[in-house]
Amino acid sequence: MSRPLRRETYCHPQIGYHSLALVPGQRLWGAIATRATSWRKGVKAPAMAETVNPGADVTASGAGKSLSASAHWTIFLLALTTMLSVADRGILSILLVPIQNDLKVSDTAMGALTGISFTLVYATVALPMARLADKGTRRSIVAGALAFWSLMTAVCGAAANYAILLLARMGVAAGEASALPSSMSMVGDLFPAKSRGRALAFIQVGAAFGTGLGAIVVGQLAALYGWRTAFWALGVPGLLLALLILLTVREPVRGLHEGGDKPEAAGNWRETLVYLFSIRSFRALLVGQVFVGLSFYIFTSWIPTYLIRVRHMPMDQMSIWYGLHVIPAVAGILIGGVLSDRMTARRGARWRPILLSMMILGGVPIFFTLLFSPDLRVVLVMLFLYAFVVAPVSALSPATNLDVVHARARGTVTAVANFSLSVIGAGLGPLLVGALNDVVKQSYGDQAMRYTLLVLPVCMVATAICFLIASRSTDRDAAAVAGGDAG
Repeated sequence: MSRPLRRETYCHPQIGYHSLALVPGQRLWGAIATRATSWRKGVKAPAMAETVNPGADVTASGAGKSLSASAHWTIFLLALTTMLSVADRGILSILLVPIQNDLKVSDTAMGALTGISFTLVYATVALPMARLADKGTRRSIVAGALAFWSLMTAVCGAAANYAILLLARMGVAAGEASALPSSMSMVGDLFPAKSRGRALAFIQVGAAFGTGLGAIVVGQLAALYGWRTAFWALGVPGLLLALLILLTVREPVRGLHEGGDKPEAAGNWRETLVYLFSIRSFRALLVGQVFVGLSFYIFTSWIPTYLIRVRHMPMDQMSIWYGLHVIPAVAGILIGGVLSDRMTARRGARWRPILLSMMILGGVPIFFTLLFSPDLRVVLVMLFLYAFVVAPVSALSPATNLDVVHARARGTVTAVANFSLSVIGAGLGPLLVGALNDVVKQSYGDQAMRYTLLVLPVCMVATAICFLIASRSTDRDAAAVAGGDAG
C-alpha cells in the first residue's frame, strides 16, 4: 500500500504560492525540486529557510514565521560544522604530548601554537568576514570556510617541522574565523528570540560532540597510527559537509522576526561599531566573554595534559575519559538552552545573563576539587560535573548577544565578541599557563599544573560579575531590537 501524499505550500514574492504533493519525509527533496523548476523558468527560487505551512503567518516578503523543517535542517548542518570546527581546533590539546616529543619544542612554544598564533589570525580574519556576513550570502561563506579549514587540517598532518605546523594552523584559524559570524547571523534570522537559546544549544551540542568524540577518535588514532593520521582523518569529513551545505541550504530572510530587513542599518564599519558600543548591556557582555575565553581555552588546552602529567593517565585512557565528558556537557547545554528560553519568555531577557552567572559561579568549587582531590575517581566525577554546569555558557552567551542587536549587525557582533574572546582569551590563556608551567615546574615539577591552573577560577568569578552587570540593562536593549530600533 502506498503512503498518502501530503501537500506542502511554498511562497516566493515573485512566483507566489505553489504547492507540491510530498510523501512524508520528503519535504527537503521537494524543496530542491521546486528550486530546480524555478531556475529553469528563470525565476529566483524561494529560499529553503522561507518555506511555510499553509495558514502560517506571512510577512510582507512572503516568508512564514513558523519554524520550518528547513530551518531545523540548517541548524543541524551548522551543528555538524561547529562539531568539526571544535574538533579541528582542539586536536592539538589532545596531541600536545606526542607532537611536543616528535618536534622537540617547549611548553611555551606549544602554548603559542594552541593560543596566540591561532587566535591572532582567527580574530583578524573574523572582522572583515563579519561585515561580509552582514551583507553577503552567508550559506556560501560557511561552506567555503569549512572546506578551506578542513584542507588545512589535513596539511597539519604532513608538517615536517614546527614552522610548517604553525602556518597550517594559521590556515585552520582563518577558515574557522570566516564561518562563525555567518553561522550566528543565520541563527538570528531562522529563529525568534524566544527560541534562540534552544537553537544555539543544539549547535553547541555539536561543539560538545566535537570536543568529546574528537578527543576519543583523535586519541585512539594517535595511539594506534601516530598523531599525523589523526589530522588527516579530521580533514576529509569537512569537505563532504561543505558540499552538502551548498546543495541543500538556502539563504534565510534577514530580520524575519524583527519586522523585516533593514539594509540601511548595515552601515559601514564605524557606524556599526558605534552602534554596538552604544548598547550598555553589550559592553558588559563583551568584557565577560573575554573571561569566558580565558576560562574555556585554558581548560581545553591544558586539562588533557594535566590528566597525563599530574594524574599519570596513559594517553589512550585519558582521551576516552576526557572525551566522555561530552555526555554531561550535552545534557547541560540542552537543559540550559530550554531553561533560559523559558525564563526569558516569562521574566524578561535579563534572566539569560543572570542564569549564566549562576552556572559559572557553580563551577568554581567543582574545579577546585578537580585540581586538588587525591582520588582520581573524584577528579573524573568533577570533570563530568564541571562540564554539565559550565557548558551551557557556550550557547547562552552568544544567544544574549543576538537578543540585543538588530539583524544587520549580528555578524559583526559575533566577530567583535570573538575578537575579544580569541585575542585575549584563547590567545593569552594557553600561552600564560604554558609560560607559568615552565617557571613553576622548576620548583614543583609536574605538580606545578595544580597551581598554574588556579588562573581559571579567578577568570570565572570575573565572568559572573560582568554578566550580572549586563543583566541590569538587557531587558531595555532587547526591547529596542524587538521594537525595530536599529540603534
